[in-house]
Formats: sequence, structure tokens, C-alpha cells
Amino acid sequence: MFHNPDYNFLFLASPKTGSETVQLYLSKLSEGKFRRNEFYLKSGQVITMPNHSDVEYLTDHLPGEELDKIKKIVFVRNPYHKAVSAYFYYKQMSVSAIWESSSTVLSWKIIFVCKVLFCKIFPFGMYVLFYPFKSDRKYIESKSGEIFVDFIGRTEYLSSDLARILQKLGMPTSETTLPKVNKSTHNESDHYYNNRLTKWIFERKNGKDIEIYNALISQHF
Repeated sequence: MFHNPDYNFLFLASPKTGSETVQLYLSKLSEGKFRRNEFYLKSGQVITMPNHSDVEYLTDHLPGEELDKIKKIVFVRNPYHKAVSAYFYYKQMSVSAIWESSSTVLSWKIIFVCKVLFCKIFPFGMYVLFYPFKSDRKYIESKSGEIFVDFIGRTEYLSSDLARILQKLGMPTSETTLPKVNKSTHNESDHYYNNRLTKWIFERKNGKDIEIYNALISQHF
């Protein structure tokens, strides 16, 4: 997540939607004045938050009166593409690099290593069957099912959509093609859903995400 109190916005970092790219760019634009994963209260207190804090976590840990007045931003990605990207992201990671990382606590190392090993050993179909996907809805909707965010961008048009959103917020920026960070390498996503059973399982598990993604795209674009 990235909070910029000067321009009164909060970016929610939904996994595998280009969130790393966006946060690096927002940090660059703020010239180091603000840091990712920090929320700046009006009192001057700084609250450190997990990078992928979702709506529920934010509402549980931040003052509602301050959170309500902030413009919230999130990017959404085609759920089919997002699952493929996540699978190959883990598959391409180095187990030894994770284990030797000095900035990662032991519990997270174990979780990451398990994910990576699973993806290295098993095909995409098994990943779809067993992996508990984190819903994009957790970054879009409140507990009551209402839209929590004010601005929605598309991962597929990340640079132009981010420039459009920042322009509306009054933040000086130029529409440049932002470099992709933590990019995974794979074939076109449709290739991995050729197996009808894999596609059926995915749609059964992620039907709500697919539905809300299609609805958001049709409403906002």
C-alpha cells in the first residue's frame, strides 16, 4: 500500500495486479517524502501496515474518520490472467534466494518456500484445484458489499490508467510506459485453460471475482 497525504490518496496493493510497479512509481513521484506501507495520521503518528493490506484490514486498523476522507485507488486484473501470472511467478522463484533473504522473517520464508515448491512440482491444473486464491473483491468491496474504492485502474493499461487517476487527483505526472516489476514469463493465458476441467474448476472457485471484474470493466471503461 502507499499513502500520500499531500494529495490525499491511498493505493491498495492487490497482489499480481502491477502493485509493485505502481508503488515504486508513487514513491519516486513523492521524492522519498512518503514510504510504502506507512499510513500517516493527522496527529503525526505513522502506522506501519502490511504491503497487501486489504479493505477489511484497513478498516480494522485505521481510524474510520480519516480513512473515509481519503481517495482510494486499486488496480484490477483479468482473473484468468492473474492466476497464470501468480503461478509462474512462484514457479520461477529461487528457493535458496528466499531462504537466504535477511529481510524476510522465518514464518514468511516457510510459507513462500512451500508455495514455490508446490508450483515447481505440480502443473497449473493442480494449482487451480488446491490454491486458495486471494480475491480481488477484498481490495474493492467493504464488508457490506459496497464499493470501497474511488478509482479503479486496469493492469492491462497500467501506465495510462495510473496517469489518468493521478491527473484527477491533481498530482503532476507524465504518461510514461512504466517498467513491469516481478514479471513472470509464460505463454498466453488462454493456453493454460485449454483443459476444460481446469477452466471449469477455476470458474467454480472464482466465479464472484470474474463477475465483479466484468461488471467493473463495463461500468468504468
